[in-house]
Amino acid sequence: MSGPCFTTPLSSYSKIKQTDSKEYCGIVTAMTELLHADAIVTLAAGSTPEGGAGPESMQRVDAAVALYDQGIADTIVMSGAHAAFRRADPSHPPLASAMRAYALERYPHVPPEAVLAQTESLDTIGDAYFTKVGFAEPRGWRQLVVVTTGEPDARRSHVTRSKAVFTHVMGPSYGIEAVSAGLFPERRTSRLHEAAGDLLMRAVLGGTEPGDHERIGTRLAQLVPGYDPGISIGRLVRNHAARLLHLENLLALKQSNANEV
Repeated sequence: MSGPCFTTPLSSYSKIKQTDSKEYCGIVTAMTELLHADAIVTLAAGSTPEGGAGPESMQRVDAAVALYDQGIADTIVMSGAHAAFRRADPSHPPLASAMRAYALERYPHVPPEAVLAQTESLDTIGDAYFTKVGFAEPRGWRQLVVVTTGEPDARRSHVTRSKAVFTHVMGPSYGIEAVSAGLFPERRTSRLHEAAGDLLMRAVLGGTEPGDHERIGTRLAQLVPGYDPGISIGRLVRNHAARLLHLENLLALKQSNANEV
């Protein structure tokens, strides 16, 4: 991998300029050159059985540090506690803390004060919400780079969804760029996962105004298990599982029809 994969440029950003198209991570994509942002937000993506940063999380951290070394931002925020639909092991640290520990151990040139951990979020919407209320707003940040994995130009990918989520939650006063740390071959259910993520994004953000993080935070607590102990997690998990099964059946039918053509 030659470097992080960037999404298409945001022409409204005064601090981003268009450069030539290059091939990164096996994907040819329009590139942007980021002159400077306030922070690099690195989204968590799984842990080891022992509670350390998992391979995909480490891949994202590696890309974030590469951007840091390029002078893109002076601060990296590791973001995520654990997945909303997975039971957290109370003996394990939040994923963001494990990612921070990995970054500081593998890259000793990065000062500890440059790597922060946002340990409240359970999903991508929560990543955006808690980054905004806990870090961006108090510190006056307005330009953010979000690091994840996946195909940067695909209609349904975590790169595309992360950018859409952060743009909506942060609001029009923020500039958001999404960066892919590359593909992660071990992720077998990425299409299904992103389809479910799109459903959740529409359910939580639907009917909210861009930047209205108070309303978004309320809907997050109401609709995503783990944020509010008063909601029925079992019911939400069953509903989520039903949506996943329906989507899986639709994808299987679509693939079957395609094979018959």
